[in-house]
Amino acid sequence: PSDRVQNNMIGACLMGHPDKVAEGVAAMIEATDLPVTVKHR
Repeated sequence: PSDRVQNNMIGACLMGHPDKVAEGVAAMIEATDLPVTVKHR
């Protein structure tokens, strides 16, 4: 991944930090009544 992606821990770099992804998804679920899905590839 590019330096920008690595430095900001976005995109593919998040795959190495599943705890951060889980925190983000939990926050989204808490913030809405709509279904929340994750596409991971």
